[in-house]
Amino acid sequence: MATVLDQARQCHEALTALEAVPADALAVLLVGSQARGWANPTSDYDFCIVTEKPYQDGETRLVGVPLEPSVTAVREVLAGDHRCELAYWTDSQLRQMIDKVSWRRFESGESSLKTLVDVEQTLLERLASAVPTAGEGWLTAARTAVEASAFRAFITTFSLSSAEGKLEDIVGMLELGDLESAVLAGRLALDHMADALLDSHGVYGTGIPKWRMRRLRELADPALSPEKYWELITMAGYGAANAAGWVDAVVTQCQDLALEIEI
Repeated sequence: MATVLDQARQCHEALTALEAVPADALAVLLVGSQARGWANPTSDYDFCIVTEKPYQDGETRLVGVPLEPSVTAVREVLAGDHRCELAYWTDSQLRQMIDKVSWRRFESGESSLKTLVDVEQTLLERLASAVPTAGEGWLTAARTAVEASAFRAFITTFSLSSAEGKLEDIVGMLELGDLESAVLAGRLALDHMADALLDSHGVYGTGIPKWRMRRLRELADPALSPEKYWELITMAGYGAANAAGWVDAVVTQCQDLALEIEI
């Protein structure tokens, strides 16, 4: 049976034949669900292609980013039997993202702010589980640079701050007797706090909620087991008849988790 790396290499060969891999590519990385072993039969193969100079051809479309260059190119390709989504980034753009999450900026009081836009954060997160078909040395250096930065501290703090904000909302909602809104805020608080726990351990994927259970299983932390999260998020044993009891259980769980999370 072909391994993930075998399949990624097959895609790389097909993409090269289609001239979708630039000559100056520093790295070609399989990322996302395929790289993590979480793919389903309909999943695409997502590739990050890192180049020295900006890449664009007639098949790509440009997406604006707050970097220099101010765009990244993306393209969808059928490589053999596999649908591939390609995102082209320059090495300089990656370095700029890492600069945005320096310890200097974290310690300057920006720790609770969303320093990176979603596409930037997702890319840095995906480096941790990327499978290289070219540029293994580049990937190793990039991972080292991300780990040495305050990236993990930034996103953990943001998730934690988001959860705490929802917990504060719940207090006001319950004072008004608005139980329905408190339940919805409780779901968000639990998700943010779960993400904070996962982020703090480097089990990334905050921007893709559908993988939260898989991430919790990967982490296997007794502070929030997958089973406990599932019980709470589905309101098992509570239901609409005991929504107030569920909100209380979620608030308690979030408060306990906050004590476990290390920045």
